[in-house]
Amino acid sequence: MAYQIHIIPREDLQTADTWKFVVDECEGVRLASGEGSVVVNPKTGEEIRIGGSSTDAEIHFPDEDAWYPALFWRRGRASINARFEMGDETDPAWRVVSWLAQRLDGEIQGDEGEVFDCVTGQMVRDHLGRDV
Repeated sequence: MAYQIHIIPREDLQTADTWKFVVDECEGVRLASGEGSVVVNPKTGEEIRIGGSSTDAEIHFPDEDAWYPALFWRRGRASINARFEMGDETDPAWRVVSWLAQRLDGEIQGDEGEVFDCVTGQMVRDHLGRDV
């Protein structure tokens, strides 16, 4: 299973409407169509449809000039597969995650509960809740 990073907004900002608003304000990210995705199994050619949500978001990757589904809003937080280096200002995904977390006055949390600084990407609390 992929390792995920979660944007956990301040409690009073954990609504789908707030999420949609801040996504709309952020450069390099947009709400997806909500229609979901179609993936083709390379071995069988079978199409696999993955349902979407009106809160899912796509990130623009300028090097490829392409938009990819990346952020998924569920139960008051956004999640993304961590296929980027935390704090890498050259990575479009990190820039979006950092900006959204700051705008939502939230935390960036790893799957194991560790917490990362929203600007630098450095771990500030480990998975046991200890400051590092």
